[in-house]
Amino acid sequence: MVRPNTLLAVGNDIRNVVYDYAKDVTLHLVQLEDGGVAECTVYTANGSADLTAEATRTGNTVTIQTKGHKPFTVLLRNLSEAASVSGASVVSTPKGLQLTPHVLSGTITVQLK
Repeated sequence: MVRPNTLLAVGNDIRNVVYDYAKDVTLHLVQLEDGGVAECTVYTANGSADLTAEATRTGNTVTIQTKGHKPFTVLLRNLSEAASVSGASVVSTPKGLQLTPHVLSGTITVQLK
């Protein structure tokens, strides 16, 4: 189980301990409550920040600010639809809405239903 208001990075390499952690990582946003803030930083094997993300929710608007240089996705856990999404393409999956950002550093805005 994951606590509400969590932004959790899940890597894509299950075979190696040391790999390019930020490349193709999925950021799982779990139950962001109104007024909530969730932050996540993905580090390199050397300890420097490679991807930073912050998600905030105000009313029915979720804003995700990212700064990075490698492809990643954001998974809005347990959400099946949104009224609108800007800054990313969206696909509905069994786990929730998967967002693929249009740019690697920028803003994604999700208007919830």
